[in-house]
Amino acid sequence: MGSVHEAVHVVTERRVAVKLLRPEVVAVPGALDRFRTEARAACRVEHPHVVDVLDVAVDDGTAYMVLELLHGESLEERLERGPVTVDELWGIAEPLLAALDKAHARGIVHRDLKPANIFLSTDAAGQLVPKLLDFGIAKLLGADELSLTSTGQLVGTPLYMPPEIIGGQKATGPASDIYSFAAVCYEALSGEPPFRGDTLPQLLLLAIESDPPPLEERGVPSVVADVIAK
Repeated sequence: MGSVHEAVHVVTERRVAVKLLRPEVVAVPGALDRFRTEARAACRVEHPHVVDVLDVAVDDGTAYMVLELLHGESLEERLERGPVTVDELWGIAEPLLAALDKAHARGIVHRDLKPANIFLSTDAAGQLVPKLLDFGIAKLLGADELSLTSTGQLVGTPLYMPPEIIGGQKATGPASDIYSFAAVCYEALSGEPPFRGDTLPQLLLLAIESDPPPLEERGVPSVVADVIAK
């Protein structure tokens, strides 16, 4: 949908990240509404573990968002080197769950939690500061004008999508994010997502009808595995 660039503010000389939508995306009906929703949702959370949106502009077919510049890697990149330990996961999960709780309290559901949208940033002292990214398909509860998804359309990433959303029994809500976050934790500890399918329909069917392999089989302590399974 776009690209992200490192940039320098011409007046303050602050180094920032600029998220720029591609022109062909800007022309798609509803794309700019989603773009504004992402900025509004991230700003509304106001939490140190949600990426800070500094500015948004739409001008002559160009749409961009200015974000704080983060240093580090995504959880997706980290998992390419193998699973994390329970202690390492807790250092990531605890602050992000607090951020998610704050978002839900503000009436915001992320709807696309996955390793690529979790950034393991480090501050100037080298301390880990996990951040939630990309509220591009966030749902602001109670704001009908921001409900941008047509009926029956799956929104999110299938590997981390709750079965009740796949099956269409329920609308997205805070519980959807909790399921997706648990699926991310499952993958972080095991090195594999909860379900694997050769095709998308097969994957969706497994998520609806099956339980994932127990994490204990991967050496995860049962006290942790039980929480994630629940």
